[in-house]
Amino acid sequence: MSAPVHWIIGQGGLLGQSMARRLGTRAFNSIKIDWRQDDTPDVLSAECERFLGTIRAGSGWAVLWCAGAGIIGTEQAALDRETELLSVLLDTLADKRGVLFLSSSAGGVYGGSRDLPITELTQPQPISPYGHNKLVQESLVG
Repeated sequence: MSAPVHWIIGQGGLLGQSMARRLGTRAFNSIKIDWRQDDTPDVLSAECERFLGTIRAGSGWAVLWCAGAGIIGTEQAALDRETELLSVLLDTLADKRGVLFLSSSAGGVYGGSRDLPITELTQPQPISPYGHNKLVQESLVG
């Protein structure tokens, strides 16, 4: 079995760039996707199909979702768009066998938590639409 192929969505960000450096040539060479365009869901779905078409029989694959420009003060519409695009990806991958890594935000999800240290048992306490959106994304992948 050959090494898995990785597609890093969000290679322009801090985490995505770091992952791309680490994975090197095993990373899928995706086109740059402009997240603000009306046709972005179709472009993302087509790029996902292109990625899957590059996988050789017997090879594994992983998609690393490091995308998202949302922060605590981001407008709800932009946060909803990010979640919509994640849903498009998940729908395209629904019947495929591989690995999906979702980069979320502990700060956004646990921002209101008073229990320290935060562990896997800590109940999420988002304090902003950004944090609530990250929980929605986690539930989609769940």
